[in-house]
Amino acid sequence: MLSKTMEGMDLPHNVKHVDVDLDPDLAQKYNIRGVPTLILLDDKDEEVRRSVGLLSETQLKEWADE
Repeated sequence: MLSKTMEGMDLPHNVKHVDVDLDPDLAQKYNIRGVPTLILLDDKDEEVRRSVGLLSETQLKEWADE
């Protein structure tokens, strides 16, 4: 559902979709326990902020612009 919301949006960050069932090591690395989870990473791949749960397009824009 979140992927559909993000389609066509002009977000200020690069977006990478990861299927945690297909990449459990990455899910463990970032301690992902619920889906959907959004994690904003800095240039050193360190977490800046996180959101768990479905977001509307408006909420997603606000989260990405913080």
